[in-house]
Order: sequence, then structure tokens, then C-alpha cells
Amino acid sequence: MRIYENLIPKVSKEFIKKSINNGYLMIDKANLKAAQNDVESIFRAYLLNLKEIYKLAKQRIEKSDELDRSVSNKIRKQIAAEKKFPLEKYNEEYLVKQLLAILFQSDNIDDIMVDDNKIKRMFLETCNKSFITTEELNREVEKRMFYLSEYFPRIKKGTKDWKDKEREIRTRLEIAKGLRNPEYHDRYRQNKRYNRK
Repeated sequence: MRIYENLIPKVSKEFIKKSINNGYLMIDKANLKAAQNDVESIFRAYLLNLKEIYKLAKQRIEKSDELDRSVSNKIRKQIAAEKKFPLEKYNEEYLVKQLLAILFQSDNIDDIMVDDNKIKRMFLETCNKSFITTEELNREVEKRMFYLSEYFPRIKKGTKDWKDKEREIRTRLEIAKGLRNPEYHDRYRQNKRYNRK
């Protein structure tokens, strides 16, 4: 599951709301925001650990004369295995364990009314509904690039124009779906190179 930082508050709020409405968790109204923050902390801690693995992989590659960027995924997997930390494709069970641990330890949760499996299912349903997968995003980008190439024959797969436009479309989609902050990507909004006249 790929976690997008911008969507963490939305997913956490939705999970807490559903848990209360379905009678899974008992939370005092005064503690709602704090309980949401507890759930957010799971995702934020995961992203911090993931960034650390990426950083360590980059350092290993820079220190070695024999390694280059083409092996970065392999190095990340090695470091993740050393640390017993799951990368994005395999992180669901890890996140569920973190969630259950925090729910049982949190002073903001008054009581848990159901078994672990029900909470696990609701948590993963909420996450999967909100966090778009990389595969879904790739399919949407491919579909848009196909239509674009129909209208603009000069944009051919493998060319610089294609790569630039693909990057722009991906960024716009990520902004539209709340996966990125638009203020960091204003250059894509201003790029009218391929707009029809």
C-alpha cells in the first residue's frame, strides 16, 4: 500500500468515524482529534522509516564504486530486510499491527468493542478506498497518454516530449487526487506547450 502524506489526516479521520459509527471503538467526543492523531502517527512513523531506508540506500550507492542507481531497488530491499521493515508492497500486516498496538495503548480510546479481525478489515478497507495504488495511477496516466497521442501525433512514445507530458499528466493527477501539494508544482500548470490553440 502506497501512503500519501497529504491523505493521512483524511484516512485517519474516516477510520475513527467509521469505527465509532459501527460500534467498534468507544471514544469520548473530547478525545476524537487526539484519537485521530494516534492513527495518523502510525502512517507518519512508517513514512519516516521508509525515508530512512531510501537515504541509507542512496548512501551505500554513493560510497561504492561498483554500484550505480540501477541497483537502488535491490539495495532498498536488502536494507529493509536487515531492518525487518516492509516496503510499500508488503506493508499492510505491519500497519495493522501498529494500529492494534496503538489502539490498545492509547489513553484516547475508551474501549474496543470488537475482535482484531473486524478492526483490521475496516482499517484496510478505509486505506484501500483512499490511498490510490501505483498501478491504478499508472493505468490512468497510460489511458490519458493514449488519447493525447491520438490528437498530437508529434508526441511519440520514448521521446522527450512523451516523457515530459507523461510527467506533467502524472503530477496533475496526483494533485487532483490530493496526493501532492499543488504549490510545489505550479510549473506544470503554467506549461501550455501542448495546449490546443
